Amino acid sequence: MDLATDARDARQTSSPRYDYMDSLRAVLIVGGILFHAALPYRATGDWNVKEAHGSTAFDYLSAALSAFRMPLFFFVAGYFCAMTFSSRHATANLRRRLRVFGIPLAVFIITVQPLQHALRWSAKHPGPLNAGFDASGFWHSYVSTGSFISHLWFLVNLIVYYCMAYAVLMLLAQRKTLQRRLECGAMALPIWLVRSKTMLALVCAVLVFPAYGLLGRIPKVPGFSVEDLALYLPFFLAGYFCYPAGGMMNEMSEVQALDAVMLTAGILLLLSSRMTSEAAVGFLSIWLFYQAAWTIGMLVLQAFRRWFDIANPVMRAISDASYTIYLFHHVIVILLATLLVGISLPGGLWAKYGFVVIVTFLATFMLHHFVIRRHGTLSMLFNGR
Repeated sequence: MDLATDARDARQTSSPRYDYMDSLRAVLIVGGILFHAALPYRATGDWNVKEAHGSTAFDYLSAALSAFRMPLFFFVAGYFCAMTFSSRHATANLRRRLRVFGIPLAVFIITVQPLQHALRWSAKHPGPLNAGFDASGFWHSYVSTGSFISHLWFLVNLIVYYCMAYAVLMLLAQRKTLQRRLECGAMALPIWLVRSKTMLALVCAVLVFPAYGLLGRIPKVPGFSVEDLALYLPFFLAGYFCYPAGGMMNEMSEVQALDAVMLTAGILLLLSSRMTSEAAVGFLSIWLFYQAAWTIGMLVLQAFRRWFDIANPVMRAISDASYTIYLFHHVIVILLATLLVGISLPGGLWAKYGFVVIVTFLATFMLHHFVIRRHGTLSMLFNGR
């Protein structure tokens, strides 16, 4: 999640530093550790490693974190994308972004991701680990299941979003009339549409739900989800348009009491099982996704804008290490959770969870500040710069 590079590029173009964005990014990164560390201890679902007797508390925790974390991340990514492309060097900035996103992704595919897949493979195929690497089934599984991408799917999404934004910018640069019409159309949008997260979620659901169904019929590409590309696109676009619109960020981060009420009502309706139509349940689920993401995500954004828009050296250090933390935390979580399977600790699953979270964060944080950032080659390979 290399929004830190975007922030540096923005400062180079004389844009101010947004301290609350640094703090928000740091929290979102730690949230990634909190989310993935909860997955082995859920009562339901399957993951790379699974405790025999999980707890529903971790189901609720992971669901709560997934409700806003990635949507808010793509919102912030869209904002920084517009900021970096606002300079006269959009082409150079795109090349820089593709390098930052593409090089670590390629390096991980041939180094860390096979080791991560091996941990899962060894759990399901007991025997010498090196035998697994020699087996054609291992590599077929590595590719066919999308394990070569795994938690780095967001990099693929960002590459597509950035290329789309750049293509539109180049098109508008050649068609000034179209550009003016789009700008007038954006200015004509009623402000209540942005303020009301309920209406915003409804618009997103109406636009995405039919597209989501159509995209689901496209042959699957391992490691890449066209549906997720469409699902998160509204957040990236909203963040993108917040930058040139100036005061739009104030309206966007506003959340009304009705938004929380509608979110609660929608959850209760879905849990009541009174809706029998598959299409109705699908639309309600999509709307609830956006309702939760906009309502909770913008509340979090509002809190950081109001109370954390200050330079904090701790948050700055975590923010600067954010890309490394996210890249490496996944395999460390899997390794630690695997080692702890079947081991009894005082405090039970929560003790294991806390141990995994703390050790993973410290390990990845120190890896960045004491190893990667101090060596140019490693910085290029794992941070793209």
